[in-house]
Amino acid sequence: MGIVDEIYRKNRKRVPVKDNYRKRPVIKMSESIRKLNSGRMLGLIAEFKRSSPSGFRAPERLGIKEYFSGINASNLAGISVLAEPDHFQGNYRDVETAQSMNIPVLVKDFISTYEMVDSSFNSGGDCILLISDFLEYRKMTELYDHARNLGMDVLIEFHDVKSAKDLNSFNDAMIGYNRRNLRTLGMEPEKNGMDEILGMENKIRILESGINMANIGSGILRGFNGALIGSSILSGEDIAQKIADVEFETYV
Repeated sequence: MGIVDEIYRKNRKRVPVKDNYRKRPVIKMSESIRKLNSGRMLGLIAEFKRSSPSGFRAPERLGIKEYFSGINASNLAGISVLAEPDHFQGNYRDVETAQSMNIPVLVKDFISTYEMVDSSFNSGGDCILLISDFLEYRKMTELYDHARNLGMDVLIEFHDVKSAKDLNSFNDAMIGYNRRNLRTLGMEPEKNGMDEILGMENKIRILESGINMANIGSGILRGFNGALIGSSILSGEDIAQKIADVEFETYV
């Protein structure tokens, strides 16, 4: 059993956030990205994580407010906060802290229950992540509908192209392609999976993982509305400004 499969298996043991710590209404990440795109800019979703099974470790004692206040990018569409505790050292308290910045907050977790959707909302999150590689279509539909009823955005992510075949049916979902295979933790070549997501019409398309200073000029983001980037920014690369200089191009 892989690490991510183990995370999903343990989800029902997670302690839910039942108290309401939300301090403001939902801020739509989808609207933030569309606004940037209308100005010919890609939307950057900057991610905060303390560690990951792929070997990443954030600088010790890095505060979440300190981290995000240091990203002065004109194209910052939102922030992503890892909430999984065992393998990413995350927690929902970080989500609660992040909401005070008054920009859209994506709760980056391996959501598989209604309680986890509610925890994301109660902590101040504006958007949840659903990973189609690990969720059956019916379960994904139920979680998507529950989040939308709360007013939240939903980012549905895939890596395995077979799991992407029904994603067009989620009318208002943002769709993400994760270049990292979460079962092997390996990174795929740049072209893998691109045709599937770029062929999805009328969707906000987000590229995730493996975006760095070495490949940002290769055209890897052509046709995407935005990018979710964590390790490169956390490691000190000035990739936020580099992406701000990349002009948004629709996929033809």
